[in-house]
Amino acid sequence: MRTRPLLLLPALLASVFACSKPEPVVVEPEPKEDTYEATITFAADNTVTLGSEEGAKGTLVFSCDHEWTLEIPEEAQEWLSASKTSGKSTKTTSITFTAKANEGARRSVTCRIISGSTKKKFTVAQDMAVLILSASDVPDLDKNYKPPEFN
Repeated sequence: MRTRPLLLLPALLASVFACSKPEPVVVEPEPKEDTYEATITFAADNTVTLGSEEGAKGTLVFSCDHEWTLEIPEEAQEWLSASKTSGKSTKTTSITFTAKANEGARRSVTCRIISGSTKKKFTVAQDMAVLILSASDVPDLDKNYKPPEFN
C-alpha cells in the first residue's frame, strides 16, 4: 500500500508546478542607430573665425533636412560655447559660437553637425592674443632707443 502514495507524489508535484505561472521574459530591443541620410549644407565657408578677446563671437549658417545635433569636442568646451546644440529640420539655421579670451597662440577645433548617419565637419578657430604696447608702456623708451639711421 505504500507504493500508492509514492505514485501520487509525482502527479501532485507536476500539478503544483503546472499551476504556477512563469514570470514573463522581457527582452529590451537594442537601440537602433539612426540610419537615414540627411542633407547638411553650409551657407558659406565651413570655418568660423573668432577674435582673441573675451566674448568673441562668430556664426555658422547651415541647412539640414532632418533633426540635427552639434558636437563640440570635450577639450574645446572649456573655451568655446554655442547658442544651440540641436534642432529640427529647417531651411536655414544659425549657431552663434562664443569664446573666452585667448591669451596664447591661435587655437582651433573641429566640430560636427550630426543628422542620422550624416556627419559634416567644420572648424572653429580663435585668433592668437595680440599684445599692443605704446611708448608710455615702456619706461625710458625714448631715452634708450635710437633709430638705426641716427647711429
